[in-house]
Amino acid sequence: MQNLKNIFFYIYSALFLVFVSCSSEQNHMEFDSTDLFYKIYPTAKIQSNVLHGDYQIIKFKDKKIKSEAWFNKNGWAVTVTEIPVKQISRDLKYKISNSEFDDWTVLEIHKLTRRNYEDLLVTTVEKNKVIYDLY
Repeated sequence: MQNLKNIFFYIYSALFLVFVSCSSEQNHMEFDSTDLFYKIYPTAKIQSNVLHGDYQIIKFKDKKIKSEAWFNKNGWAVTVTEIPVKQISRDLKYKISNSEFDDWTVLEIHKLTRRNYEDLLVTTVEKNKVIYDLY
């Protein structure tokens, strides 16, 4: 009987800790980067603005292109932009066609933009239900 009481005690203690750790404080942004966002993307239209861990993620459209900008307490961290597959560059087409992925299907392309770094293209390809991200 004592073991059963101990088990219930531990279960209730764990549930209490879960509820305490999920308090509304975690949903409160300690910083708001909306003003900085509009300085970087003045013509953008915000679709959503959420807190995820230590980041504020602002999903937006600018000139009909979907993107999301990630900010932390230090400012802008990265922007991920969807590149329509129809707008794949000649250079990227050439690189894929001269690789082992020449007969794979390009599913999507994302451009990662970070301060002080070169842009990075991530191309997702698929063949026979196998999917790879090419950087």
